[in-house]
Amino acid sequence: MPAALFIATSFPVDAMPSIIKSLMYVAPLNHTDLVIWKTTLFSDGIVSLCIFIAYSEAFFLRGFRLIQAYSE
Repeated sequence: MPAALFIATSFPVDAMPSIIKSLMYVAPLNHTDLVIWKTTLFSDGIVSLCIFIAYSEAFFLRGFRLIQAYSE
């Protein structure tokens, strides 16, 4: 199933089952979409920006550690 189906721009959040809503609010793609589409960084926008930065940092550090541990 494409990840784009789990962001708020594709379907209304209220129409989704509760388990999907929970997963959607945790997904990095949802927060990326909110940061891009928010014209002002107040309330939801700033929270999504912080979550997006946290995901970016976590993925960067994981990749960095994988590269350091790599040996042929």
